[in-house]
Amino acid sequence: MEGTTVEARDFIVKVQEPELRLECPDSVERGQSMSCTASAYPSGTLSNIAWSFTDSLGNVIPAEAGTGSTWQGEMVVSGTTRLSASLNGAPHPVRTASVTVTPRTWTGRLQYPAEPQAVITTAELRYPPVSTANPMLTHGVVGAMKPAEIGATYGEGTGPNAGWIYLNGPPVVTRIPRILHNRGFFPGDPFYAAQVGGPGRCDHTFMDSARNQMIAHEHEHFVIEASFFTSPDAARVAEREAVYDPAFLLSQTLLDQRLLAPLITQIDSLQAVWDSKDVLLVTCNFHTIS
Repeated sequence: MEGTTVEARDFIVKVQEPELRLECPDSVERGQSMSCTASAYPSGTLSNIAWSFTDSLGNVIPAEAGTGSTWQGEMVVSGTTRLSASLNGAPHPVRTASVTVTPRTWTGRLQYPAEPQAVITTAELRYPPVSTANPMLTHGVVGAMKPAEIGATYGEGTGPNAGWIYLNGPPVVTRIPRILHNRGFFPGDPFYAAQVGGPGRCDHTFMDSARNQMIAHEHEHFVIEASFFTSPDAARVAEREAVYDPAFLLSQTLLDQRLLAPLITQIDSLQAVWDSKDVLLVTCNFHTIS
């Protein structure tokens, strides 16, 4: 019988060195909680654990003293979590993890009231000037829309996002808009009755035309505001706003200005465009009344 030759081999066993691990989610929706965990792999003892979070604006937010192997909190803005610790009594290289805070979806959640009945008044809208030196009557003479007042409730970030303040829900209309029509352009008012025509003078035909344009103009102002307020664009404008106020120095009024002003500014811009497009041209001089 022939013999069998067996080749000797060396077996190398590699021992896994303990390492510090940091586990955080890659993304989280604004307002939701994020939890980061520190651990020793495959085993070991952690000590001197220290956490911090650097947000997208460069603010460094430290964890509260005594925070252990898990750091969590309500998230508002994106940034990077930093973890330092000693492993088995020896300092270990720092670990970091980035997180992206994604916007919430507000489709169908932004509500705007129905169009109110116009107020026909001369208490808030004066009679128009009698001269045609400036043939364009400014907004607020023939008609006006007082925009809705907007309010909101605010949430506070915690843990890695402590000090950040944001809208914790969609903005809401706290006072409905008011539409005003100048009574002087309606039959039955003394100013309307005085417009009897004559060379270069306004008559009832002009007054009726001006009134119809006024009604349509102010209605469009309402449509513009209501359409934008309930649009995805409005949700995006409101959702991207947040304020870092770690000492909580901002009053409710200042928070409203910082968090709601961009939304209001956008609405005002759209309304200004409409006012520039639809202007009442006065081609006659008004009769005065005593």
